[in-house]
Amino acid sequence: WARNARAAGEVEMGPTRRPRTHRIAEVADDAKPDLLKPYLDRWYWQVKGHIGGLSPESSRDEMRAVTPSIPVFEILG
Repeated sequence: WARNARAAGEVEMGPTRRPRTHRIAEVADDAKPDLLKPYLDRWYWQVKGHIGGLSPESSRDEMRAVTPSIPVFEILG
């Protein structure tokens, strides 16, 4: 899905019957560790097999090493 989202520059989100289209932008690798830390604190139990071996206790350097392979998008509107 990330490749399609990246190519289209937009995604559909919302209820199945009434999805809305939102523009997106990919987040730079430098900014990803600051976003991934709270995400891992909250959702690690559910995403641990899909997050490049990271955990909530991963250091910033460990996160920085893996972030190029983790797609992170900002919803612009």
